[in-house]
Amino acid sequence: MRVGIGKPEGELNMVSHVLGKPKDDELEVLLDSLKAAANAVEMILSGELSKAQELYNKKPKKPKPTDSKEQSEEQVATNPSEQL
Repeated sequence: MRVGIGKPEGELNMVSHVLGKPKDDELEVLLDSLKAAANAVEMILSGELSKAQELYNKKPKKPKPTDSKEQSEEQVATNPSEQL
């Protein structure tokens, strides 16, 4: 079982990032990750390795940076009724 920790922001070195106290927003993500890891371990121990891999072996999606013009064009494309 492996749980990723991400990369440190700014000038923070990896040791401080790993061993330091998480920020409030990081703590919430950490707790969610630990719950998911515990659920995956339970599935693996109950013989459902393939199912656990399918559910939990995913990297989180990173938001794609867009400027406001691209974003407004996407909104129009996804909501054609608003074009009227």
